[in-house]
Amino acid sequence: MEQLDQLQKEWILINASRELLSITKKRIVSYKDSIEFSKENAEELFKDSHTGLSKKDALDKLYDKYKQEAKAKSIETGEEVLPKMLIENRLSELETLLSYYPKDSEDPDGLKKEKETLQKLLRKTPENILGLERITENQAIIYDSSFAKRANKVFINSHLGKYNTYLDKENKSVFRINILHPNPSEAITGADLIYEQYDVSKNKVRIAAIQYKIWEQETLYISQAGNILKQINKMENCFCQKTFCEGNENITSFDKYRFPFCAAFLRPTDKLQDPKKLITSGHHVPICCLEQLRKTGNLDYKIDMRTIKPYAVNSQSFEELFNSEKIGSRWLNIKDLESLYRSTKILEPTQHIVVHAQNAT
Repeated sequence: MEQLDQLQKEWILINASRELLSITKKRIVSYKDSIEFSKENAEELFKDSHTGLSKKDALDKLYDKYKQEAKAKSIETGEEVLPKMLIENRLSELETLLSYYPKDSEDPDGLKKEKETLQKLLRKTPENILGLERITENQAIIYDSSFAKRANKVFINSHLGKYNTYLDKENKSVFRINILHPNPSEAITGADLIYEQYDVSKNKVRIAAIQYKIWEQETLYISQAGNILKQINKMENCFCQKTFCEGNENITSFDKYRFPFCAAFLRPTDKLQDPKKLITSGHHVPICCLEQLRKTGNLDYKIDMRTIKPYAVNSQSFEELFNSEKIGSRWLNIKDLESLYRSTKILEPTQHIVVHAQNAT
């Protein structure tokens, strides 16, 4: 009976994985790939299984060896070493060795066989099955700061890599992304990017400041995330303790139908990303919610999906909500934002925020 229950669990997971992969890949994925993906992402379920679905073949055992070696090298160097990196390094070495032999020589058959085996092994890795790529925090910030692929945005200008400005086709507001990472202004504000939406006719602006952190398997360990707590405190001091999060006294009933006026967010971002997506996947969590979690003792060691789920908004929804004025700060006077930007070195003391929507083409 126990064996039957185990088989049912595995079969349900494999079919769910197959459906997920087929949607992601836009084609029917084989059961073989679905089993490989399931084993990689649910190791505990298959750990002591004797059902036969998780039986390891020669490639599985070889990949386990590279995983063990990668783990040891990660500990040795203090940096993340992936099995894929070791496999690719060995393939590069084999290519060099094979280049010393005549093209049709039968002497290096062993090297050729190893090369073919490692090429098959690479095709079995979870990233390749899903068509995903690993990224760094810096790459995610650069990717998301460029809205060139946004269908509802018209590019206006970019200034020295400091910001990109766009015109929203739907409501004609001006949308700008201030890029703080990795400049001194990031060290002061704690933010990597600041989304800005301008109403040029009223001389008003709304903002959302965002700090990126890469997490794996929807978990971010505080001890491994550098100065995350200091950055959260800086964002709280710079944005939350201002009046940016306070609602307007003359707010209309229409304006009430929105999220609270939060201006600062932490963005746990997935390390594995689909290069075909318009924006990296991740979640936005208001800084004030993280502070509340920490006070209740839930943020001592890690941030995970379970703890932030009641407060989190995924990346695509966040962008849509910000564009439609449903999330982010209240409307501010541009002069007030200029004052903040000068004090945090985003602007030089003599600079002003200049937004010309009429320059849109």
